[in-house]
Amino acid sequence: MVLRSIGLGLFIIFVYWLSSHAPGMHMLFFPTLGAFGFLFITRSPGMPELVGIAGGAVLSSVVGTLAYTVNNGMASLFVSTLFTIWLVRRLKLNAPPIVAVSLIPFFAHPELPWVAPLSVALSLAGLVAVLGFVYVVERVMARMEAAKLQLGQGVRMDVDQ
Repeated sequence: MVLRSIGLGLFIIFVYWLSSHAPGMHMLFFPTLGAFGFLFITRSPGMPELVGIAGGAVLSSVVGTLAYTVNNGMASLFVSTLFTIWLVRRLKLNAPPIVAVSLIPFFAHPELPWVAPLSVALSLAGLVAVLGFVYVVERVMARMEAAKLQLGQGVRMDVDQ
């Protein structure tokens, strides 16, 4: 869990830095990114579930963006929220941050409609990639520890005999 937390923290720092220093990248960093990261490191989902949740978030950002593009008022916000809740339940994604992602266009007011879904897609793809790497490192470390213990037991058995 410590390695996952460090990986998540470093990723969030990188995305924040990138979004504040690179022109046009300011929407890569959104508060829900931390919620997705925490969800991913505490639940230990498999890669298919990670990709499913990330895909659901991208889809919900498209829904929110379409609703915002049609009308940026309260009625569109309401419809976007209800539709996203339905989508999360229908696809059995069990990831509440997905609903929050659909609201990004309503508070970020993107100049171009495709920016919010693209930003969500890129940020979550990066998060999945980083955490996938961390999961692989954890597995390798666990195998090395198991081999070390096995080797240690074998040596003790030889000494005892």
